[in-house]
Amino acid sequence: TWSANTEAELTGYRVLRYTNPAQTVADETFMTVQTTYVDSPLVSGQTYVYRVQAVGVNNTESELSQYDAAEVLPDNSPPATPSNFAAVLASSGTAIELSWDAPIRDANGGDLTGLGGFVIYRADTSNVGLTELKTVDATHEMYLDTGLENQTTYRYQISAIDHHGNESARSSIKMVTTTDLIVVPPSNLRASYNASGPAVDLSWTAPQEYDSFVVQRAVLAAGTSIQDLTDGDYTTLDFSVQTTSYSDQGISSGTLYVYRVLTNLSGRISIPSNIDIVSVPSP
Repeated sequence: TWSANTEAELTGYRVLRYTNPAQTVADETFMTVQTTYVDSPLVSGQTYVYRVQAVGVNNTESELSQYDAAEVLPDNSPPATPSNFAAVLASSGTAIELSWDAPIRDANGGDLTGLGGFVIYRADTSNVGLTELKTVDATHEMYLDTGLENQTTYRYQISAIDHHGNESARSSIKMVTTTDLIVVPPSNLRASYNASGPAVDLSWTAPQEYDSFVVQRAVLAAGTSIQDLTDGDYTTLDFSVQTTSYSDQGISSGTLYVYRVLTNLSGRISIPSNIDIVSVPSP
């Protein structure tokens, strides 16, 4: 920060940054019309030196100000613990899918700077403590742990790390037991537009074993195809349908919907059923 110049010819300020006050050429220069400037990002532990110069019309320049310096303090604050950590047995029975939400603040409530990734910890029933299984980068919020032993209970935790190596507290432990039970998806899914609703009515054939069904829907936008859809494009309409039919009344006219249904058996979710497409007419 600095005090403002009062000349009518003033057009702004040039901020010059050095790493040593003996330097005659700045490492970086920045322009601003304010009397404050935020220089970021910087390197922890480094001292930076600054001078300011007023700039006027026709690029006239003042002399440089005296310098001032500041040291960037090391970042010793760890990130907050990842939230909504979950572990779910995959349909194969010998793989476990982990998911979580990344922290957005440091553990002390301050701004999170430089989230580096996540550390996944695992133990099975033969181990006393959890050990590091995998470190994934900050772009991931899911991990599939494959090749597991059948009829074995696995325990998981997760933590977050920043670019400075600070690690958050670990999450609570999630436990999942693998099994050779295969969850079969529903079959013969049919979807049809019901104008009297208006609604889209779904029906399907149940597998031999099930507890309930998960109904999901996606919107097929203009210019896209079924092949463009990913799992993330589907919205879950109901987690616990007890019958083999469902009426979707939350529809919009002029929309092309894609439906699928999954089986829930003992907390395990099958792969999706076949899909069916319904076009809701415009009024």
